[in-house]
Amino acid sequence: MKDRPKRLTCYGCVFFQVSHDPMKPWKCMKFGFKSKELPASVVFSSSGTECAYFSQRERPGKVVKSRR
Repeated sequence: MKDRPKRLTCYGCVFFQVSHDPMKPWKCMKFGFKSKELPASVVFSSSGTECAYFSQRERPGKVVKSRR
């Protein structure tokens, strides 16, 4: 079986937020939509490409590896 590359997720992105709508709990501030799935999954399923606007959130005092 081939190893598939890991897909980009929204966790750690500066534009990713949690919405308070129980039907659409995830929100992308860059694209301006809420969804039931993670926004990166919606972008991939609709365009066939990874999210072009993913920007790693900075955490003071912690080195974060880029997932790209």
